[in-house]
Amino acid sequence: MKILEIYMKNFGKFSDRRIFFHDGINLLYGKNEAGKSTIYAFLRAMLFGIEKARGRAAKSDMYNQCQPWENPGYFAGSMRFESGGKIFRLERNFHSKEKRVSLICETDGEELSVENGDLTVLLEGLSADSYDNTFFISQKGASGSRLAGELHAYMSNLEHAGDAGIDVKGALKLLDARRRQAEAEKKKVQEAARERMKEQQARLDYVAQEEERLRDQEAECEERLRKVEEERAEAGRKIRAQESREKACQTQGARARETCLQREEDGSFPKKGVAAVLVLGILALLGSLLLPGDWVKYVAVPVYACVVVGILYGVRRGRGQDFSDEEAFQGETENLGDSVKGEAGRAEAPGRAEDREAERIAEEWRSRLERLSYQAEKLRGRLEHIRVERREKQALRENLMENLREISEEGDGTGELDREIAALRLAASSIEEASREVYSQWEGRLNQRVSQILEELTAGRYTKVFLNEDLQICIQTPERILAIWQVSRGTMEQVYFALRMAAGEIFTGGEQVPVILDEAFAMYDEERLEQTLRWLQENKEQVILFTCQEREGRILEKMQSVDGGSW
Repeated sequence: MKILEIYMKNFGKFSDRRIFFHDGINLLYGKNEAGKSTIYAFLRAMLFGIEKARGRAAKSDMYNQCQPWENPGYFAGSMRFESGGKIFRLERNFHSKEKRVSLICETDGEELSVENGDLTVLLEGLSADSYDNTFFISQKGASGSRLAGELHAYMSNLEHAGDAGIDVKGALKLLDARRRQAEAEKKKVQEAARERMKEQQARLDYVAQEEERLRDQEAECEERLRKVEEERAEAGRKIRAQESREKACQTQGARARETCLQREEDGSFPKKGVAAVLVLGILALLGSLLLPGDWVKYVAVPVYACVVVGILYGVRRGRGQDFSDEEAFQGETENLGDSVKGEAGRAEAPGRAEDREAERIAEEWRSRLERLSYQAEKLRGRLEHIRVERREKQALRENLMENLREISEEGDGTGELDREIAALRLAASSIEEASREVYSQWEGRLNQRVSQILEELTAGRYTKVFLNEDLQICIQTPERILAIWQVSRGTMEQVYFALRMAAGEIFTGGEQVPVILDEAFAMYDEERLEQTLRWLQENKEQVILFTCQEREGRILEKMQSVDGGSW
């Protein structure tokens, strides 16, 4: 492939600018700020496009750097190149909102598709990254130590993937980082699971303690209720006994009063009997006067006899003795009445005192029974509350135990992470194995071609470049083997250049593609520069070299006058 011309319709500082290229070395010379980097960026943008970054990166991305200074809405260009004996025309509109690309074969008028990979085929299979890591070379502003590290990374990528643009070490590093992250996540999940188990166990222990406390309270409350019920029963028995005594006292008092009244009645009998006899006697006298003679002996005589017998019986019954005169009878009658009244008074006075005391005791027991009944009711309510709460604690404890069993059966929940970690390890192992297989297929060719290029660039001073067992870059001289950091910065630059050229040749299968260099030899001395330019002129079909120094031109004129060729 050879680039024939480019047309910058509107790109950076250039507008309607056309540049033609030829075989051999094309030297684009200009002072700083002349636009060399803009043309370099345009070549890459035409071959591989240009993307607009997002966010903070958009402020310094290539899209914004190359956006036209005037009329930024019109952002386009074209390129004509030769490949396989045919001429192709490539046109691009770079504007992010009107992006489009077309590829036409001018030789036969065929329209090709960039999206389907036709341009990649014409570029001998080189992707943007592969081109950037082989035939697109810009000035290295790194120090010697950093360049040595970059060389090591470049060779390691070649060793692992067979492509310096494929960062296998970076991929392995990312896989390792993700694996470490997954392992850290696993550790956190395990710690969270342990904390969850610990929390559940702590809750279970607390609930068990609460259940035990409630069980003790229930037993205590039941004991207190039992004692109160016993006291209530005792109070009931006391009250019933007191009521029985009161009833007995009332019965005894009634009997005593009845006895007293009877004796009083018995003591007053002589008076009543005398009166009755007198009345009967008067009636008998009147009957004897009024009734005829025959009736007197049938009525009056019996009546008189009854009167006499009644008087005698009454006196003997009332006192058991005969009263000779009325005064004695009256006195005995009065004595009998006093005796009966005194005995009744003596019986009634103690009865009233005992009744009052019994009533007071009964009231005390009733009050105590009421208090005990209230306490018993409260205790029964509290006991029921304790039992309900204990049943709730028991149910909660059973639920917590079930949760613990489920957590234990489920494990720590790291199964998915374990599978991911295993997959990451397998992926890393597979990449390493595949990269070794790829590299083993062309390791000899690469080492041989790099060593050959370096020997030509250094005029035989360095004859071989290789990676040792520790993946360290080594350079072989006729006298000894040197590590990369043991050589000068200029030699590092030459090794770097040789590696890129050799890798590019292997990637393209030996097919020619343009080598585009932007201030790539700023750190070379004139001897190294001449050797490198001579190698390019002899081995590359087309080279586009951007420089701000005049020495490249002088060396190329010298080479042309001596060897011929074009530049």
